[in-house]
Amino acid sequence: MVTLLTSTRPTLARDIDGKAISAQVLDEVREEVLQLATRHIYPALAVVLVGDDPASEVYVRNKLLRAKEVGIRSLSTGCRLTPARRKCSTCWPS
Repeated sequence: MVTLLTSTRPTLARDIDGKAISAQVLDEVREEVLQLATRHIYPALAVVLVGDDPASEVYVRNKLLRAKEVGIRSLSTGCRLTPARRKCSTCWPS
């Protein structure tokens, strides 16, 4: 005999508009960056990308673009790793 279990709790799932939420968050961050600037505080984003993973490169590129959109200064550096060179001397000299 098979017993079907049913829940009496209401469903908590709902549709959301991710693009609208993203735009709202970016607007809020932009406003906070402007407020900080009035107190001579300037947020910045620094990224060190080690290796050559294409997905990581896309992720970092998008973070840098979003930072620029909201007025956050950003800088990035990176170094490629080869099988013979497992340490990134560009970023961390010996």
